[in-house]
Amino acid sequence: MDVKSTSNSKNKPKENPAFHPYEIIRKVILPFWPVYLICLTIAFLISKFKLQSEMPIFEVGAKVVLHQDNDVDKVMMQELGIKEPQNSIENEIQILKSTRVSTEVTKRLGAYTRIIQIGDISKAAMPFTYPIRFKAAMEDSIKPFNIIFRFDEANQKIILENRSYSLVSQKVLIQEQIFQMTVDADRLDVINMNNDYSLQVLDIPTSAQLISDGLNASKVGENTSILSVSFQDLVVSNAEMIVNEALDI
Repeated sequence: MDVKSTSNSKNKPKENPAFHPYEIIRKVILPFWPVYLICLTIAFLISKFKLQSEMPIFEVGAKVVLHQDNDVDKVMMQELGIKEPQNSIENEIQILKSTRVSTEVTKRLGAYTRIIQIGDISKAAMPFTYPIRFKAAMEDSIKPFNIIFRFDEANQKIILENRSYSLVSQKVLIQEQIFQMTVDADRLDVINMNNDYSLQVLDIPTSAQLISDGLNASKVGENTSILSVSFQDLVVSNAEMIVNEALDI
């Protein structure tokens, strides 16, 4: 009986311990956990950096039915220095992307100033209709800058370059330049005063050129008088306002 028992035990297949889940953890994962931890940390830091440095871009488009050329269009073309107009569609495209139009759009919307909310994980651009806006006293001689500012919620103040101002409409001094700060007191509750903010200001020619370059206009179809206009921006409402202003001028 003992011999048979020994024989059966020899013929029984042995389990391979290498395939046991615990063995995989003990031999493959545990010895190299510092490497895995470092890789996860690097991946987290890279993801955080990309979220903080990259903001989503939105595109807004519109279609416009154009009328035939008239004397007003021809006068505008001459003022813009556009020679030999071929048809109403091409004329309108050149007018929309002209320096005169983009400069007027920039000044009307105050598009040369941008406010960016700096969150713990990501950044977000604020709309032109934000409760706090800045308008240069001398728009044609702006010196570009980028500063960080914050709010003092307890005292209802804004801190600009270590200067404290009450949250009311008034003139403020930033980078030795005078700006009119407009405050919509009824809408201050939409501001997250726990975050820092970035105020980015460009000179008028640079801002106008960015609008001109970003404004896309093309004819819809071959034998139509329909013009397609689009613009990309970090804020949907900003793109809508730029397109509408460009078409309104």
